[in-house]
Amino acid sequence: NEGDSGGARNTTYTNQGNKFTVVGLNDPISLSGLDSIHTSTYIQSRDPLVIDANVVVSDPDLEYPPTSGNWSGASLEVGRDDAGGSESIVGNTNDLISASTAGSVGSLSSASGSAVVNGVTIGSYINLDGVLKIVFNGNATTSAVNTLINNLTYSTTVTAPGSLQEDEVTLRLIVSDQNNNGSGSEVVGTGSDQGPGGATIAS
Repeated sequence: NEGDSGGARNTTYTNQGNKFTVVGLNDPISLSGLDSIHTSTYIQSRDPLVIDANVVVSDPDLEYPPTSGNWSGASLEVGRDDAGGSESIVGNTNDLISASTAGSVGSLSSASGSAVVNGVTIGSYINLDGVLKIVFNGNATTSAVNTLINNLTYSTTVTAPGSLQEDEVTLRLIVSDQNNNGSGSEVVGTGSDQGPGGATIAS
């Protein structure tokens, strides 16, 4: 048998961190970058004006999986602010909310139809009395939803000179996650099923 020399022994260790992201159930939607006052002026009977090309909508639940997101079941509503402090929308037949078709978004000016971004149908819409409402489907990625919002336009249906009886319009955008889960049996990455608590909105 070999004897122990009695010398000191060197012990080495390795230690590495492992950082990962945690997403809570039913996190609220955020809507940022929306200007309170538009920097441009809409001129009657001219081309529709893009409402805001810098809006960013975000929801950690709907952005899973992180490489694309799944906004299925979520909705977007755009129209006149009701001016009553309730953060809701009221219809006005003078208004037309649609989308700029100069880029990658299809027209939204019909009474109803498909919402299309980059040739992909990401939801369906209803456009009635100056209120546009879109319900997204499983093709609606985070990028596609933001592209659509950034291309929304406003114009007035009043075209006769001298017949426009207002000089300013206030619009409101309402995004809802339409969370259909009130109990707790969440299925991550399936759009509107996000765990208990019901729907949250950003406006």
